[in-house]
Amino acid sequence: DDVFQWVDSPGTRGESRFTRDALIARDAFINTTYLEVHYNRYLPFTTKIKHEFNNLSGGTVNVTNGTLALNATSGTDAGTYNISSGMTLQIPTNRSFDSGINFTGTGSLVFNGQTQTFNAAHTFASGGPAVSLITGTLTADNALNLPGLFTWTNGRITGAGALNTSGTTTFSNGELVTKTWNNSGTVNFGASNVVLASPIASAVTFNNLGGGIVNLTGAGAFVAGDGFNNPGGGVVTVNNSGTLNKTGAGSLNINA
Repeated sequence: DDVFQWVDSPGTRGESRFTRDALIARDAFINTTYLEVHYNRYLPFTTKIKHEFNNLSGGTVNVTNGTLALNATSGTDAGTYNISSGMTLQIPTNRSFDSGINFTGTGSLVFNGQTQTFNAAHTFASGGPAVSLITGTLTADNALNLPGLFTWTNGRITGAGALNTSGTTTFSNGELVTKTWNNSGTVNFGASNVVLASPIASAVTFNNLGGGIVNLTGAGAFVAGDGFNNPGGGVVTVNNSGTLNKTGAGSLNINA
């Protein structure tokens, strides 16, 4: 940051001096080395980082206790976020993830606001952290691979790249926009909205691949009460080469 300071040079009465921030990215916290979050385990603190935060290639952020919320107005990441068991990394603001981004550990990774953009194909670790999309938008023009636990509570997933799930996915609400979703794991669809296209018409495809399991546990799997449906007027294709189980009470219509 820019600073004013009083300098008492030898043999002078002193003077005020203005020093301009010499960093290329002014007003930014750039982590290229190491950052840890440590709290007493009996205190449920949440750490919040504001303004711009960039975890660059070679950088490591360890969340070893509590919750770390990246509340910076923006940021670009190509380093590692290591989330310990029982701990949480929240990403509620706009961020860009470049090639090299890595999420490790067995804690929880929560996307809960605004837009997170993956600029390269990305595979989340199969052993964790568990990934949740609560609100906001995940966008990727390259493949986004989720081989572990994925909970989709709300929000959108967009972009030209395929969404590939091969672990256990739990879906209760959300929108798939201009996207192909390939499932070779288990997807549990609840009773809330599953919208295969937004109100703006878009072409989307859901492929349940060989070995994939889809459990329809509610009366409405895609759009509550209507089954697999597309209210946006686009083209929706559902292809099943695996197993589709209708387990919930009531009627379910597949209208793709």
